[in-house]
Amino acid sequence: MRGGRAQRILIVDDVTFIRDLIKSFYDDYELELLEAVNGQEAVALARACPPDLILLDIQMPVMNGYEAAAVLKSDAALRDIPILAVTGLELQEVAQRMSGLCDRFLAKPFKKADLIGATLQYLPGMVQKISDPQA
Repeated sequence: MRGGRAQRILIVDDVTFIRDLIKSFYDDYELELLEAVNGQEAVALARACPPDLILLDIQMPVMNGYEAAAVLKSDAALRDIPILAVTGLELQEVAQRMSGLCDRFLAKPFKKADLIGATLQYLPGMVQKISDPQA
């Protein structure tokens, strides 16, 4: 919980399957998950409902991840939000091009443990849901 609300993650990817997979990886945690299908939508959503972490794909239509990260980091109200680039591109190339714009990089395909580990780096107070023993 942060400020009386669940921690918020903005998932930005143009592929529905990838967004759904990422959301399923967070099923065991009390998080508010927001979704955007491109960088332009992500910037607008981040301004309307500032997230605690942004998972940002690189290759997307309308506004790609490079452009979105640059806009987010140039906005005084959003620049401190950590951005985790989630990409199928060559990580070294992405890291070089996104230097100073993204806080961490995660290569697709990734495992649930890798995503949760990376998320915990930025949201150490992430709370696991308590399972109902009666269920």
